[in-house]
Amino acid sequence: MESWNQTKDVMMLFTNASVIQIDSYLPILTSIIVSALIFITVVGNLIALMIVYRSRALHEPSGILLANLALADLVIGLFVMPSSLLYSLIFSSIDSSVPDPNNLFPTYFCQVIGYLTSFSFSMVFWTIGFITFDRSIAIFKPFTYSRLVTSRHVIILLLLSWIILSLFSAIPMLPLQAYSLGHYEYVAYYSLCWLDLTNYPQNSTYVLITFFSLLAILLFVVINYLLLLLRARKTYHQIMDSTLTRRRHHRLQKSTKTVTIVIGAFLIFSIPSIYISLASTLKRHYVVNSLIFRLLSIWAMYINVAINPFIFGLSHQAFKDGYFRLLSDIHGGYYCHSCKLIRWIHSNRADPVVIPNNRFSKQSFTMETTATIN
Repeated sequence: MESWNQTKDVMMLFTNASVIQIDSYLPILTSIIVSALIFITVVGNLIALMIVYRSRALHEPSGILLANLALADLVIGLFVMPSSLLYSLIFSSIDSSVPDPNNLFPTYFCQVIGYLTSFSFSMVFWTIGFITFDRSIAIFKPFTYSRLVTSRHVIILLLLSWIILSLFSAIPMLPLQAYSLGHYEYVAYYSLCWLDLTNYPQNSTYVLITFFSLLAILLFVVINYLLLLLRARKTYHQIMDSTLTRRRHHRLQKSTKTVTIVIGAFLIFSIPSIYISLASTLKRHYVVNSLIFRLLSIWAMYINVAINPFIFGLSHQAFKDGYFRLLSDIHGGYYCHSCKLIRWIHSNRADPVVIPNNRFSKQSFTMETTATIN
């Protein structure tokens, strides 16, 4: 019995030592992961926006919606994620406490970060809902889609959504805490400035409105996602048998494939986040420990906004072509067949080259030589 107690004490010492060691390395690991996600998010979504701007094939409703999603992701990468990294560096452990964390920075700093957090994440959810609705019309009303959904309609809808969410996200910045309409402050278990889910009297009304609206969007997306998968194949056969062109069918199929992958990844990362946050609000305390809460509620969404540009590039041919065209510009035409041919001519010619319209054919090039034959 005594030997068993000694063994148990030794195991407890090793366990405590390992926990202390993990806690000491956790801030470093957190900083590395969040820094990598920030870099990937900012660079990837900037490239995605640049490709939408340069590619005419993406100047259509689905392309505009994907650009808006990339813009919302970029706001998260530029403002929300760096502030989370900053607070993670300041507080050495997940559960560390200081007398008043909100006094570390000016009052408006936390207010602005909380505002941008509410606005950007809400815009991501709204845009996913708009994308789902757009694809639903494309699948269920393929013959009237181009008349019902135009680029102008989508732009107007997005402008209205930006205005509505801008106003709604500003409510916690007003002195309305007596009505439970929220107050932005530093939240330790988020490592971010937002709304404290455990402070029910101050934030309950605003938080419940926010999460139930996001939950409604998720339900709408899931239901339509299932209906799209069931209806897509049948609709494609109808389109191929109709008078619509094969090229239009191909574009519709590619854009729907991209949206399906984007929505699928979004659901994987967002459902745990909404569930845990809503459960914590209703129970007035977070239902799991702070590290798991942060991983499933915040970092899951960070990963989602970081991988979206890669989903665009791997699943959408127009995005893939845009990536290659961008690389060709960066590398001086290395990936461009016509530019590579021109470079070959410049490296082998002794005289000016006249390139006719058919610039992809070597046989169509004429060269004016001035060399003399002895």
